[in-house]
Amino acid sequence: MKTTNAQDLREAQELRDQAAASTLNARKTCSFEGISPVSIDDGIQKYVLVRAEDPNSPEGVRHFVWGNKHADYHKDAARPIARELQQRNVAFSILGGGRIRHDPIEKSIFIYGFSYGFPWEDEICKHDIALQVCKEEFPDYEHFAWSPEGY
Repeated sequence: MKTTNAQDLREAQELRDQAAASTLNARKTCSFEGISPVSIDDGIQKYVLVRAEDPNSPEGVRHFVWGNKHADYHKDAARPIARELQQRNVAFSILGGGRIRHDPIEKSIFIYGFSYGFPWEDEICKHDIALQVCKEEFPDYEHFAWSPEGY
């Protein structure tokens, strides 16, 4: 298992900086067409929770849960959604991350853990938001749970 190193932390910081800069170039209207709110693989994987500004939404924001079972680091899971949002000039931030265990046969999703590269702001875990996004994307699933514990 790979561990977070200085290079990974630098690259995660670069993504956070790009996200912060996205607010300067953001459009007043934007399209999320073709971007899935949830992009996860089957099995256990690293994931990130992303918050995007959405002037067309009553809440003014939209959340994305993106994971990848081949991601060695959370930055690897974050990079595709960050790229999509940057190309559309959407203001966004990477709120944090952890792991997801996705079992389509059992129709279950378990979200847990944390990310060294994208720690939760104020150390307040937001897996509950990620879980809600997953519930909306997988309405036929029977089991959903989250925990701040585990790595």
